[in-house]
Amino acid sequence: MSTIFSEGIFARFEEQFRPFVEKLEIPESVFTRRDVEVSSQKYAELLETVARHSNPHIGLDLGESLEPRDLGVIGHAMSASATIGDALSVLSRYLYVLSQSNTIRLDIGEEMVVCTYAVTILQPDLVRQDAEMAVSWITSIIRELSGKNFRPRLVEFCHSQLKSTGKHHSLFGCDVLFERRNNRIHFSRKVLDYPVLTADKGLFEALVFYLDSQLCLRSEEDDLLAKVRHLISISLGEGLPDLNQIASLLGMSGRTLQRKLRDENLAFADLVDDIRYAIAQDYVSHSEFSLTDISLMLGYGELSSFSRAFKRWAGKSPESVRKSLSGNSG
Repeated sequence: MSTIFSEGIFARFEEQFRPFVEKLEIPESVFTRRDVEVSSQKYAELLETVARHSNPHIGLDLGESLEPRDLGVIGHAMSASATIGDALSVLSRYLYVLSQSNTIRLDIGEEMVVCTYAVTILQPDLVRQDAEMAVSWITSIIRELSGKNFRPRLVEFCHSQLKSTGKHHSLFGCDVLFERRNNRIHFSRKVLDYPVLTADKGLFEALVFYLDSQLCLRSEEDDLLAKVRHLISISLGEGLPDLNQIASLLGMSGRTLQRKLRDENLAFADLVDDIRYAIAQDYVSHSEFSLTDISLMLGYGELSSFSRAFKRWAGKSPESVRKSLSGNSG
């Protein structure tokens, strides 16, 4: 069962959460202790219940109000990071330590960055508030850590919009689109270089060492494949993912990981290929992403290398696929 740690999340909005926790069988200790594990399903149900009964914008409000320390060690490590890019990398790599149902991927192009948030909760009706909380929190944390008036270029959500979106536009300060393929924040690559006001190199190294150990503990056998896939996807921008490095993050040797994948009739190189293709399909279908950006996001040193790989996957070049999509839309 996927879980989320209480940390300071529940305590931050105790007044709005408390009327509903008993009915949802969530222990009241979530308000006083930071180490309580709550079912990810129950957490999402709580947010949606509050939205229906008292506050339709609970996700946005929670995300805007949470402080780094409310996410425990992950938040402290982000606060100790040297730059916003380092802080977001910590969030992407170690979010699983806090919550097993959520993933964040950071895709970096020539001039732009796309931060994608996904949640694996099955029921579509439980995703809205969680997604809005996550995206608004990422936006707020960039502002808080950098001390700058950060505004994304674009925010996208998978779910449909409510009648009023004034709060969304006020919070993000940019266009907000709904019923999109992913929950995403688009912003300038320059943002990654913003210095973090509370940077502390020694503390950062100590916290990352601790998070590495916790990541191994949370990577249980029955979700090994999902964890490997996530670690591959978040490391693509750094080049071709390394089996030994991924295995180390999971607390095992490269040989052991290779054997476990082989037991599932899988090969590490094929996983990398499949994940690259899935991400490429998504980005190629959106004309706002240049093919050069996409190649960088997927870890290709040159556009020509990406184009050859895409043609091998799809039987067509990315340029021809994009042209055909443009023709269909016209």
